[in-house]
Amino acid sequence: MDIRGAAKDIYYPGPASQTPAVTVSLDGAAPSSVSGTQTTEYAAGQYKTALAAEQMDAGTVVVTIVFAGYQPVQVVIETESDEYATAGGLAAVASTVETIDSKLGSAEVTVVAPVAQDGTLRLSRGADYLAADGRALSWQDTDGGWPSLTGAAVKLKLFRGTSDFTCTVVDSTTVQLELTAAQTADLPYQYGDYELWATLALGSEIMLAYGNVVPESA
Repeated sequence: MDIRGAAKDIYYPGPASQTPAVTVSLDGAAPSSVSGTQTTEYAAGQYKTALAAEQMDAGTVVVTIVFAGYQPVQVVIETESDEYATAGGLAAVASTVETIDSKLGSAEVTVVAPVAQDGTLRLSRGADYLAADGRALSWQDTDGGWPSLTGAAVKLKLFRGTSDFTCTVVDSTTVQLELTAAQTADLPYQYGDYELWATLALGSEIMLAYGNVVPESA
């Protein structure tokens, strides 16, 4: 169903009693702010943002949601196919914006270049990210918010899981990933997101960290 130019409500969870900063980008244009009056907390920790018709007047609408103290989350709406309009689609949106309290606990995560301190992952296609060069991707729990990673299997999922990489568990609180030039050459040159997932020794699945992916020239 084509919903270009049609007003649309999007639903997502978040920390209770906060008003997120919401912006909209139309077909790659510079983002514009969505009025705070367009977002309501209709139940504790449950939010709705009502996008006006002019904020949906594009083939691809990128909605960025930022709660204070949390990393931004982007929702991409393909208006010609009405992605995320179905109940299943809305559930997919909700899974991407669950709060750090529910998915990450209270963990304080220290990251190492090329992962910025705000969690943003900056990658150049065709570049090596090797430990020997001091450029491996690394995440570390510094305040005991993660469960022990001893015996865990950890994967980095890029671009909504279209590219998965197996990480090395350095110790019970540290994860590292090396990428070769051949591996990064196959990555799309586009903005996106990533999630760092662990399968613990007893089988539990948890997300350790997430953030944005920003392409850079090699």
